[in-house]
Amino acid sequence: MRDPSIKRRVAEGPNLDPSPVCVLPGCGRPTLQAEGRGLSPFHCGYHVKLKARHGSFLCRTIRAPHLKPYVTAATAWLKVNAMDPEVATAVADVAWSMPHPREAVRADEVRTKLPKEKVRIAMARLRKAGIRPERLVAIHMAITALIAEDADADRSDEYRLVQVGKAVHRLASGTHREGVLGRNSTVPRNPHAIRRDIYPQSSGRVLRFLGSTIEAACGHLTAQHLPAIIALKTERFGPHPSQVPGWVPRWKRELLAARL
Repeated sequence: MRDPSIKRRVAEGPNLDPSPVCVLPGCGRPTLQAEGRGLSPFHCGYHVKLKARHGSFLCRTIRAPHLKPYVTAATAWLKVNAMDPEVATAVADVAWSMPHPREAVRADEVRTKLPKEKVRIAMARLRKAGIRPERLVAIHMAITALIAEDADADRSDEYRLVQVGKAVHRLASGTHREGVLGRNSTVPRNPHAIRRDIYPQSSGRVLRFLGSTIEAACGHLTAQHLPAIIALKTERFGPHPSQVPGWVPRWKRELLAARL
């Protein structure tokens, strides 16, 4: 903990009576305040880190295969309605939030930046990689639609923003370098050729800020046309499994698995 105020608050003790163990069912780990290692009075270090990375204490990051049908439907809807003034405005706002590619720096230089600076760098890297703003609008629509349809999903704003941030971050986050070992670096097909892939950490406040940046530009469009996106996805790929009769909620599945 680098912030002196955080150290002081931990040393002074909790303002609330901490729970001795994490309040999430089945966890049993001691809370951070009970251990004297942090400020969380009701959650353990494992679940605090889980939320920092995924945006939820219980739900993890949406997997790409689960998101793909929604992105396909959102992309198709945007193409059909590309001339609509609301769509054009949202796309233009997203494009405006993408700085010039010269602001994109290597991934290994991002660690010391502030979260809002990291967001500008991430958006600049997207522009440098040739990612169209329509793709970012489609991702926001897709994630919002999936969360709305998935009965197991976390409905909090934080989870939605983090998932948007992670999906956008994956498009162009890493720095890739190729080189060779030894002095003679000009020899083609050198057997000692090496490749170095560096990716910034996908966790923390930067994901919240990144998701908020996208949502500020196109959130109104998504909210207004969300039923159309869900209807188009259902027409092409069928309903979400949680909308099919006979579906068993996650908490019940986990309870049954624990009893086995």
